[in-house]
Amino acid sequence: MGGLPKKAFKLDKLQQEISNNVLVDAGALLFAKNTLSSGLETEQAKITAAAIVEGYSIIGYEAVGIARQDLAGGISFLKEQANRSTFPWISANLVDRTTQKPIFHPSLIIEKNGLKIGITGLTGLIGKSPIDDDPETNILPWQQVLPQLLPTLEKSCDIIILLSNLPHSENQILSKQFDTIHVIIQSGITINNLIPILVNNTLICQSEKQGKHLGQMEIKWHSTKKWRHEGNPALSQKQNELDRINWQLKRIRSKGVPEILYKNRPKSLLSYHNLENKVAMLKKEIFREQNKENNLEDQSSYQNKFIPIKKEYPDQENIAQIIEQAKIDVNAAGKQRRAKKALAGYKGTQTCKSCHIEQYDNWQATPHAKAYETLVAKSQQFNVDCLPCHVTGIDIDKGHLALSLPQDLLKVGCENCHGPGQDHAATPEQSNLLTPSSTVCLKCHTDDHDDDFDYKRDRQLVH
Repeated sequence: MGGLPKKAFKLDKLQQEISNNVLVDAGALLFAKNTLSSGLETEQAKITAAAIVEGYSIIGYEAVGIARQDLAGGISFLKEQANRSTFPWISANLVDRTTQKPIFHPSLIIEKNGLKIGITGLTGLIGKSPIDDDPETNILPWQQVLPQLLPTLEKSCDIIILLSNLPHSENQILSKQFDTIHVIIQSGITINNLIPILVNNTLICQSEKQGKHLGQMEIKWHSTKKWRHEGNPALSQKQNELDRINWQLKRIRSKGVPEILYKNRPKSLLSYHNLENKVAMLKKEIFREQNKENNLEDQSSYQNKFIPIKKEYPDQENIAQIIEQAKIDVNAAGKQRRAKKALAGYKGTQTCKSCHIEQYDNWQATPHAKAYETLVAKSQQFNVDCLPCHVTGIDIDKGHLALSLPQDLLKVGCENCHGPGQDHAATPEQSNLLTPSSTVCLKCHTDDHDDDFDYKRDRQLVH
């Protein structure tokens, strides 16, 4: 959610540069997972979800698909958000169990630049969800809904887009069966950007989850309604390689002037200049490939790229205000639930200090010792989504338990890496502690939260 103001800024710039945009999201928008583990987690997650909806409405999205993850707060909550949204929520297979009719919009038609664009959506069936126990709601398989829906859209539309929460393999199967679906945008399927692949007459694509990248596809649509079958994988590959190298160069330059930075490291400086030369070469190759594209006018073609949402982008102020207020509300909801009590098996860092004074002093100098304070500084110390990585002894999916921790566990202490220390404190010779592996660290030091983490290097900092 924290990246939404920067995403809004970039989208605003893109919409100013390129006319006739169709701005859609395939779903998995409101919640990160299919189920929420506690009442407080649900309450805080709904506050965040409502803020996202408000932000998307201001940004100007034209359609959002309903993924299975969006149902984690229950169907009533989703209906509330749909009523608040300025955009339609799309699902052709999320239906009323009695009438078998769609609960939300099964499809819509948008007209841009003389083209009629049909948009439909499919909600996934895989994974436990509160919707499974809802007596009034059902999710139908795509085989039941697409044969009736697509002929109607085909008659009215020039191009059809499917916002799909189905597994990638299912999207490939239905693409082979229905050549009137021209683009499938997947949601919540994999963690990475997916370079578009052409299956039959359908382009299947996906941007990275959690809004880290925007997917931008520029389409030259032909009245044949057929894609150039071979596509242009060379162009897509070169564009993505160019994006990757530009990102590397930007990261290097953010640390200082390369000629100064690598003054005593000639090999590193040479590598940097090689990257610059590679960028120049790729730009020429992309230009040549684009010229080839322009010479083939009898079939539809596309150019796809993934645009990273960079940390240095400014925040769109009105969206930032919405997100900031949501964070305040989330923290306030958690604050009301706090209640201090001991955590079974854990003794806290002060107990460790009595025997391991040198290690304790070293730990005091690390960010781990002040991890909880960083949440306090941001007024997020009662946010159960953040707490597990800033305290001791709480599993990632049980953040609500952190609200009950005593003061000495409100930090990333010794026991967070070495395990509960009660038995070791009582009988140290008989009860050994764990030696932490990279798996322990990577529970929190994920790409989402620490894209510069290196286990071998950073492990030395916490001895």
